[in-house]
Amino acid sequence: MRTLLGLAELIESVQRGDKDALVHLTEVVRPQLYQHLYRLTADEDLANDIAQESLVVLLEDQHKVPSADRFWPWMYTVAHNRLRFHYTKRKRKRTVPLSALGGEPESANGKEGLARLISEELKQAVLQAMGSLSLRHQTVLTMRCYEGMDYAQILSLIHI
Repeated sequence: MRTLLGLAELIESVQRGDKDALVHLTEVVRPQLYQHLYRLTADEDLANDIAQESLVVLLEDQHKVPSADRFWPWMYTVAHNRLRFHYTKRKRKRTVPLSALGGEPESANGKEGLARLISEELKQAVLQAMGSLSLRHQTVLTMRCYEGMDYAQILSLIHI
């Protein structure tokens, strides 16, 4: 990943209309954006999809790319809006949790199977608890717990 100074220079090039810089910017941004989204969703496919949609917005709205000091808050806002839209759309559809289907998974035999089931139940409980929080609160927790940011950094990145 480029340094902040490198990112600032890259953003300035994008603002001047440099298409190569825009492509390079998406390559630089994608890993951090994916990681952030994965920590929020714990779903690789969803994190990839939302990161991709967010990068499409970056490509389409290159004239809106802010300065380097406001870039990540803008990028996170784009991603959070995409994620919020996804959750709203999903909420409209009825889903049945796997635990409600009953039965025992094929791999649930012996101690390994039991450990996997317990691990999956714990994961589901954490995801359910995180899901009950607003997206902003989820973001604060992931930035604090996974990315190790202090509260001042988090505040500068999101608008609470």
